[in-house]
Amino acid sequence: MNLFDQDMLLKKQNPTRTGSWKNLEEHYKAMKNVHMWDLFEKDPERFSKFSLKFNDILLDYSKNIITSETMNTLLELAEEINVKDAIDKMFSGGRINETENRAVLHTALRTSSKKAIFVDDKDVIPEIKKVLQQIEVFSEKVTSGQWVGFSGKAISDIVNIGIGGSDLGPVMVTEALKPYHKVNIKTHFISNIDGTQIVETLRQLNPETTLFLIASKTFTTQETMTNAHTARKWFLNTAENEDFVKKHFVAISTNKTAVKEFGISLDNMFIFWDWVGGRYSLWGAIGLSIACSIGFKNFQELLEGAYEMDVHFQKAPLKSNMPVILALIGIWYNNFFGAETEAILPYDQYMHRFAAYFQQGNMESNGKCVGRDGKTINYQSGPIVWGEPGTNGQHAFYQLIHQGTKLIPCDFLAPALSHNPIGDHHQKLLSNFFAQTEALMKGKSKEEVLKELKESGKSNAEIEKILPFKVFKGNKPTNSILFQKLTPKTLGSLIAMYEHKIFVQGVIWNIFSFDQWGVELGKQLASNILPELENKIKIKSHDSSTNGLINTYKEMRKGAVLSQGQEIEQLVSPGFGVGSEWLKPHLVELHQKILSACTLQPLSTKEIIQSLNRTSKSGNLKRALIALRKQKMLVYTIPEKPGSSNQKYKITKKGMRALEQSKQRMKAMLNRIQIIKGDITTLKVDAIVNAANTSLTGGGGVDGAIHRAAGGELLIECGTLGGCPTGEARITKGYRLPAKFIIHTAGPVWHGGKTREDDLLANSYRNSLELAVKNGIRTIAFSAISCGVYRFPVDRATRIAVQEVVEFLNSNATIEKIIFVCFNDDIYDVYLKTIKEIL
Repeated sequence: MNLFDQDMLLKKQNPTRTGSWKNLEEHYKAMKNVHMWDLFEKDPERFSKFSLKFNDILLDYSKNIITSETMNTLLELAEEINVKDAIDKMFSGGRINETENRAVLHTALRTSSKKAIFVDDKDVIPEIKKVLQQIEVFSEKVTSGQWVGFSGKAISDIVNIGIGGSDLGPVMVTEALKPYHKVNIKTHFISNIDGTQIVETLRQLNPETTLFLIASKTFTTQETMTNAHTARKWFLNTAENEDFVKKHFVAISTNKTAVKEFGISLDNMFIFWDWVGGRYSLWGAIGLSIACSIGFKNFQELLEGAYEMDVHFQKAPLKSNMPVILALIGIWYNNFFGAETEAILPYDQYMHRFAAYFQQGNMESNGKCVGRDGKTINYQSGPIVWGEPGTNGQHAFYQLIHQGTKLIPCDFLAPALSHNPIGDHHQKLLSNFFAQTEALMKGKSKEEVLKELKESGKSNAEIEKILPFKVFKGNKPTNSILFQKLTPKTLGSLIAMYEHKIFVQGVIWNIFSFDQWGVELGKQLASNILPELENKIKIKSHDSSTNGLINTYKEMRKGAVLSQGQEIEQLVSPGFGVGSEWLKPHLVELHQKILSACTLQPLSTKEIIQSLNRTSKSGNLKRALIALRKQKMLVYTIPEKPGSSNQKYKITKKGMRALEQSKQRMKAMLNRIQIIKGDITTLKVDAIVNAANTSLTGGGGVDGAIHRAAGGELLIECGTLGGCPTGEARITKGYRLPAKFIIHTAGPVWHGGKTREDDLLANSYRNSLELAVKNGIRTIAFSAISCGVYRFPVDRATRIAVQEVVEFLNSNATIEKIIFVCFNDDIYDVYLKTIKEIL
């Protein structure tokens, strides 16, 4: 079979020039004012006429503005365009993606058939099966605990780094199939180049037990590789040895050279092919994160469900073909009723990413304005796709669907059986599912509203005023897709059904559904702009708007101190979950006792040796050198030339052991301390520490905010405590706060340092922590005590706070996490600086 033959390409035919399209235009004139309720009234068998069953999936499309004539005319359009022929060409490997000269064979990834499928005269099935076997072996090692990291610990967390189809599909499926997740594996996804996503993800993870899956066909995708290299830095900050990358990073790519340069073993590289588009790729190697989350057997069930829908799509007559029927109904509204959007509304919380997935699937596929003949089309192509799970959507945007001026066809999806059959939750959920489609179809007439208002006892004046607002026109089209239970197999069938719907619409609209040139221009311009952001030169090379935006951006960044989030590009620390370059030297430090004897800045091993091998007039350094020599942690070597000032020092084995011990202590310490900027009253911790006054009656600032958020019961309990002397601490319940307890401490008012303010502030922290331990508290958040109206110098107060906390944590293992909560940027920056200096 020669796949370059024109016979294996899609036909090029403007649908508006077909006889069936013209018939539909005429038929629309007769149908545009028809109300569905009248159709139901006239035909009691309407449901059975306009519904289909496939395995345990029911499609009810009777609540549409259609008749048998409508469907027959739409089916004539599909036949005139020769949809069946297009289906055969796709499944046979024809190069129907002409603009990229590629076949479209995502269906081959999930086939159970042994029939050969050829691309460039080569059967691709053996390669597909080989990759599936690789996925099976790898995923079973991960889920069974056999795959261990560099420290010998089993993998507990998987992080998939990809974007577009390399992210949206795996995210949607792993969320939808949460009930099938392996209990020992937690899956995370990073796609956005915004550093916030990787920071927030990594702060939860332990590098020793984290496995990264880097999904990029070329291994050059900007967003993916930026995140991948950041993750690599974060990992090596702990692992240190680059050989360990092989145990914690896997590639899903075709670029062997780049994968190897990254440090990933080629044995852990999973390939995929250019005849699989990104938004259709979850069925192969891109689905590795799915297989590692739900187990390979469930992954196979997902593929099997999709394959069964593929067979249905290929073999079922058009009139009983689910994807074809959905596609034709969509065209009916899009091209004849002028609907611009369609909503996907799953009544299953596990499917909360389903609409977002097909937002890409549909809009990237069919958002085209040029036909397969290269000419601009003069009719509407793909719709805007959106949606949210019910019943949340009912309290958000259903108002517009019911009574707005836009016609929005909706797909409602729901399982008959819930994975979480608690109480009558599911019955109430499904009652809304059934009610919404009925309400959208039927509406509520003026007469019904009038009767209802009269029965409620409203006066004529009241009725006249409110009546117009309570009328629902109805006649809003919906498809109801009911399935028995959301299993891997059922989900596979649903995904494939929507994929094929999109394909059929693209065939009829005479567009290429498998390219996406529309995403390229923005990428090109971004690559041009990026170098312009790395200097201070005023930009004049763009239009006035873009120039103005870039130059304003530069102005806003002048003199800015890098925040933790911005510094993520340099380094990510597993301790804080966010990081910066200054953390690195602090992870390898001098022995704790030596540091307490002097104020030498802690350094990395390399920096220690460099510093010791340089002459320094620093008294601190000299004292440190003396202390180190007395402790036999380094030795002095005689200069090669008499009188030379180039003294040489060498760290001993004892010194290296001390460095390693200090490093381990530092990692543990960093995992127990966190600095945030925010509202302390919103934190869900065991206890928050209130910067109280001595009377405990509530005041301004944080104290007042805590009392307001906790409610009046707090003030009543505080009244029973007899106050709180400066430096001491008292404990109460948290009442309406997320925190279980509130520890109240009265910090000192600053009087120039003449009245033991430092000691009293230290007591406030120490006594608060001791009280926390006595009450079994493990997580605690401190406000910036005495830094507000008490005028304690912020630099001085934060140093005392951090020193007391570090000292306490060194001698007490009960407290698992201490959070410093800063109420403004200035205090936040000071805390960061202080942590840097002390830790």
